[in-house]
Amino acid sequence: MAETVGNPPSLSKKLAKQWKWVLVAVAIVVLAVMSSNADLSLGEAGQPTGETCRVEVNADILNVRAGPGADTALVDKLNRGDVVEATSETSNGFRRIGTDRWVASEFVTVAGQC
Repeated sequence: MAETVGNPPSLSKKLAKQWKWVLVAVAIVVLAVMSSNADLSLGEAGQPTGETCRVEVNADILNVRAGPGADTALVDKLNRGDVVEATSETSNGFRRIGTDRWVASEFVTVAGQC
């Protein structure tokens, strides 16, 4: 009958400690890469900092969406003639007008440089 021989307890503990440090190092690298790709600077009330401008609504009623797409949640409505602060950020035909607030670019007119 053959007897199974396992790793000595000291070797297993040593390998476990080394893998913990490898995982910590990988997590640090991942976080560093993610933070370098994200714009983490926020201004007052959580608004993204950067170039801002004003836009005027040129539709009778304009839906404000949670994200840059017609399939995202409706969070507010604006009326023709309303003027609101916006940012220079556009995506998928939508312009950001605040944190989690987007409007279809075709229904607003930019006032000045944006």
